Amino acid sequence: MNETEEQNILRRIVFRIPENYLPLCNNELKTAVPLLREEVEEVQVNPAQIEKRGTLVLCDSAALCDELKAQGYAVEGYLHKGNEAEKFHGLDYLVSNPGDLDRETLIKLYQRAADLPWTILETERCTLREMTEDDLPSIRKLYDEKARQFLTPPSEDTEMERKIIHAYRYNVYRFYGFGMWVIEDRKSGEIIGRAGFDLPSGDEKDISYGYIIRSDMRRKGIAREITEAVARYVRDVLGIDRVMIYTDQDNQPSIALLHSLHMEKIGICMHEGREMLCYRMS
Repeated sequence: MNETEEQNILRRIVFRIPENYLPLCNNELKTAVPLLREEVEEVQVNPAQIEKRGTLVLCDSAALCDELKAQGYAVEGYLHKGNEAEKFHGLDYLVSNPGDLDRETLIKLYQRAADLPWTILETERCTLREMTEDDLPSIRKLYDEKARQFLTPPSEDTEMERKIIHAYRYNVYRFYGFGMWVIEDRKSGEIIGRAGFDLPSGDEKDISYGYIIRSDMRRKGIAREITEAVARYVRDVLGIDRVMIYTDQDNQPSIALLHSLHMEKIGICMHEGREMLCYRMS
């Protein structure tokens, strides 16, 4: 296991609660702590020291949350009957009834608080996850001459593109919970594509799905594998009724894939100022 994989593992939950607040939530913690120990390796309440790696800190004091975040801890707020008037800010989530949280939810809380990318889904050969600024060199490699016929690559301005990715992570992933993700090869760990959703633009009302696969990984069924998995994710997890897919009229590989997956053909429509074939994800 490499260092990146290690830091993504949630190992413990720590409750950090000022002593004067502790009696206000003590009964709830007596119920929650045993339940959480079924989901993670360790649960602690006000330990003398807190291990940073692999730890999600749940804290019921806004001032203490700010202090812990400044020290580099992965922190989210903890709400209970005794601190309902507490004014938290700058956190991704506020947790109540912590004993009800399952491991998958706890992992996502930890990854958001630790500024780590969410894993969206896994297939037999691929992992679909959120992108980070450090993925930029690998993303650029996806846009060979053929891909540039249909898609616009990132610019050569590295500083600007890193800022764009940073803003995307905070304004799209955190707000909507979905977006355009990167495809990792599970065997090599390399980024071999992108897939995901674009938000509506202009007069459009529907989100749209798109993908790109690195040139040396095309014609190996990767696009099919990912698109089938994303379609299930849309239906079973996101619960979105209508997702559109736009493709150029001369992009024969994409058209063939969409037909083979029985995507509903809508017809020709205008998208981003061009006449394109339009399908509905099904």
